[in-house]
Amino acid sequence: MIDICVNLMHQQFDKDRLEVLVRAKSSGVQGILLCADTLDTAEENLKFINETNTRENPSLPELLTTAGTHPHEASQWRNDDKDRLRCLLKETSISAIGECGLDFYRDISPSEKQIVCFQEQVEIACKERIPLFVHDRDSESLTNQILKSQKALPPTVIHCFTGTEKELHEHLDLGCYIGITGWITDPTRGQTLRKVVSDIPLNKMLIETDAPFLAPKRSALEEKHFALPVSFRSSRNEPSFLPLISSFLANELQLETTELLEQTTQNAIDFFGFTKIGAN
Repeated sequence: MIDICVNLMHQQFDKDRLEVLVRAKSSGVQGILLCADTLDTAEENLKFINETNTRENPSLPELLTTAGTHPHEASQWRNDDKDRLRCLLKETSISAIGECGLDFYRDISPSEKQIVCFQEQVEIACKERIPLFVHDRDSESLTNQILKSQKALPPTVIHCFTGTEKELHEHLDLGCYIGITGWITDPTRGQTLRKVVSDIPLNKMLIETDAPFLAPKRSALEEKHFALPVSFRSSRNEPSFLPLISSFLANELQLETTELLEQTTQNAIDFFGFTKIGAN
């Protein structure tokens, strides 16, 4: 299985970053996409990947990374960041532009800054034909309008989907992939997602932890009698919890977990270009 979003440089992992990766590989996670919220983070991810040489270490998952600017950080986006991003895209370990998009729920950066930052990253992705890793929260379809304005979108994933049925189908109509996190286990906030998740074609579905955020809910897992790993804690998510999310998701879809994992792994290989992984 492949976790398509881990914020590995987050300070919550400062004391046990390598141990987290070893646990992930032991739990069956063969590949991880590191998520960048700024271009500085993308460079940190690249340095870590190069220093650990995970493609040659059998005890660690294969690592790739995104490069981009999160909507919360859009106020820091400068005109010369476009050239900086294009330069980063020459690195073979960078497999998508992102995390980019719109977040009008928190509005940490002004909406007009978010829009410009997102549009410019989308334009680069379209020109360079590199996948897009998109954050969309409470944009009232503006994210889709920006994506739709392009003549030919590269492969695009809506990361950590938490929207409405209408928004889901707008994304799917654009050909987007949909990322599912532990949000689906939340008894309250995950209700809408559980209702609509079966509308997502399996060949458009990806799975992710978004660690260290969005840990799956212990009560929901225990209700389904899932065995929790010794390392499980609700205060910090990590990629070794992806099997819990995938099992919960498979249960909601009334599928065997192996069937779900075979398809989502192949989707991630095709989308991001993992090279050392078989679709199982």
